[in-house]
Amino acid sequence: MDSKDIDSKAPTIKCLKWQLPLVQVMKINVDVGASGAPGDLTGGGVSRDSFGVFRGCFAMNHGRGFAFESELVTAFYAIELANDNGWQNIWREYDSLYVVQIFRSSNSAIPWHLMAQNQEDYRRNASCCFSYFQRR
Repeated sequence: MDSKDIDSKAPTIKCLKWQLPLVQVMKINVDVGASGAPGDLTGGGVSRDSFGVFRGCFAMNHGRGFAFESELVTAFYAIELANDNGWQNIWREYDSLYVVQIFRSSNSAIPWHLMAQNQEDYRRNASCCFSYFQRR
């Protein structure tokens, strides 16, 4: 076996630095996983305050479907979590540019069955800021 074959299959490691939110802002980092399309879906998130102190986390199984559905359901759950905890100033960070663009848009492209279930959470969305980080 040639050493070039081994090197080309080695994973690339990329260092990402987590950014602190501003004072009195809670940051929720959200990510999902999907195996197949459609496939098994999962999602979760981690919350930290402006000092970087861990404030909570969640993980959920969404059943079967497409990755974008898991992204949106997990995003809505992050809004609900923030509301349940009384967090007013929220920064939600995703690795899905699709989700960030949907929530920033006033002309939403959320599938109707997800929008119907999450109408109130979508209205609470106005007080949030969003960011996208690219993993690759």
